[in-house]
Amino acid sequence: MELITKSEWDPVLWERMEPVYHEGFPPHCRKPVRVIRNAVERGGGYLHAGVDEGEVAAMALTGRLEEIRALLIDYIAVAEAVRSQGMGRRFLDALKAWGQAQGLEGIVIEIECEENAVNRRRASFWEKNGFQLVRDYVHQYIWVPEPFQAMVYAFDSSAKLLQRDGASLFRQMGGFHARAYRVPKGERE
Repeated sequence: MELITKSEWDPVLWERMEPVYHEGFPPHCRKPVRVIRNAVERGGGYLHAGVDEGEVAAMALTGRLEEIRALLIDYIAVAEAVRSQGMGRRFLDALKAWGQAQGLEGIVIEIECEENAVNRRRASFWEKNGFQLVRDYVHQYIWVPEPFQAMVYAFDSSAKLLQRDGASLFRQMGGFHARAYRVPKGERE
């Protein structure tokens, strides 16, 4: 699998990634394309595509959390046709290698923490790939009903990232979200 990473908006790459994004997230969970474009153009976001045999098999939208030297995986999805074949693990391994090459300490994600089979399966994937649940804090966004918790993966066991509390991690993620997803008034629909 080849990892393609763009720090600038690439409409041709997005066109190839978008079907995987749509397969991975129901309509009510997707951000509009103009908001994603803004995240990359103005908010410090990155587009990542995992290309296998010439096709986009996985995608992610990430951002740097500079203050804690971590990569936030904000959206990640694997094409339905290649799920349960190790593609998610290979793509995540490529993102880990990319983040480490950028001089970061690790990766932060947020997961839905309502107790159900789907959320348990998702959490299990992350745990099998070395992520640790930050149990001290449950975050409740005002615009979505589901509660969330943070998970972290450190590139080194001595990384300060492992000592962070959940509330501070969500403040960092919130800072990225505010920068990345705020669309200027003149560009709103």
